Amino acid sequence: MNANIELTINKIIECVRLDCFSDIGELFKDRRDYHAFIDQIHRDMRIEFHGQNLHYYETFHRLADKYDFDSLKNLIKGLTIVENIVRHGGSVSPIIALYKKLIEKAGLFYMTTGDKQGIYFLIQSLKKSPNNDIVDLTHWILENSNNIYLPFGISTLSSKTIPEIKIEVENWLERQKERAQLKKKEKIDKEHRDELRKQKVVRKTEDHKKKIESEREYRDSLKNLTSKELMEKILNDKIRPVYYYYSELNNICKLDSESSELLKLVILRFKEEEKYQFKRLKRELIYLIEHKEQVGGT
Repeated sequence: MNANIELTINKIIECVRLDCFSDIGELFKDRRDYHAFIDQIHRDMRIEFHGQNLHYYETFHRLADKYDFDSLKNLIKGLTIVENIVRHGGSVSPIIALYKKLIEKAGLFYMTTGDKQGIYFLIQSLKKSPNNDIVDLTHWILENSNNIYLPFGISTLSSKTIPEIKIEVENWLERQKERAQLKKKEKIDKEHRDELRKQKVVRKTEDHKKKIESEREYRDSLKNLTSKELMEKILNDKIRPVYYYYSELNNICKLDSESSELLKLVILRFKEEEKYQFKRLKRELIYLIEHKEQVGGT
């Protein structure tokens, strides 16, 4: 690694060790100078690892491997002060990766998941294996950093102590669980509604087929009826209007006396003033009756 970069890192660590935080501010002129420092570390680590295209966070994981626990802890504190001074913030801070590596060095389990789930793993790990150094550093960062993303890489945490974080994270997990259960219920309800709709469509299709078949059979049953039988069928039909029998009435060629009287009753089922084909049909039926009566009179 570049000798100047390594020297600067060691100065930061030493300033924190000696509790000379004011001296840290003299190491960087401004935010641009600090960015150049971070970018140079990234380039140096890439060269050191034979040109591997390292993710930005992976760079600082590997940098952290170069330092023991106490030195890394002091580097994290020092960089926190530097970022406050140069007003560097956001979720790309190297402190997030360095903090994660420090936790791993302490033998604790933690994941940067981008939400409070990862913090829950750390809380549970601290419960099994208490570590005052990690707890104290976490409290220090939360209390002293101006970057809302430190140290966990998320900006939605409002608590400043591990006990408060524990409660906040557990409440968050409970809400997540409730949302997941609600989502599951909504999914089940939707699947149930979809199934009911499918069944309804199937029933409707089947009913439609049955209706068509029933209509076909009914139509077939009208084909061989005598005029008298047809009139009786129409007059006894309480469901279908007279217009339903248009084709059958239109095909009547001759009438006997009995069917002629029945046809008169059928005609009464037409409107007084019909239009279009029904007007023509009504007129022809009346003509049939009149013709029958004329023939019968002679």
